[in-house]
Amino acid sequence: TGDGDGTFFFGPYGEFPPGDYTALFRLKISDRSGSSTVGYIDIIGTGIDIEGRNTAPRSADIRIDIQTNDFTSSDKYQYFALDFSKSNNSAHIETRFLNYNSATADIYLDHVLILPRLNHGVEGVTGMFDY
Repeated sequence: TGDGDGTFFFGPYGEFPPGDYTALFRLKISDRSGSSTVGYIDIIGTGIDIEGRNTAPRSADIRIDIQTNDFTSSDKYQYFALDFSKSNNSAHIETRFLNYNSATADIYLDHVLILPRLNHGVEGVTGMFDY
């Protein structure tokens, strides 16, 4: 919380074939009280589109904003999911988390797991999902 500039986690620059994927970001926060936006998760790369349970299909602004109250408890890791599609082989993808409100609480990123698209039977819903 003493870092007024925020925190930026990024990488890896993975090479994936075209297809539908789910990126799982494993995060925890020191204090989940309130409803402040603490940052966002996103994926960038050539030929990437977001779709599925997180948002309507689009090819720009592939991100999910994260608030303190999106966490189920303080100091406990949980997964946040971002569905995306990759339409070509030409570029690697990069996963990122940007925390721009570091005065609110400390936030931790443990790992990012990218899997073939997970089907949860829920589409068009915003927010966070536990796994």
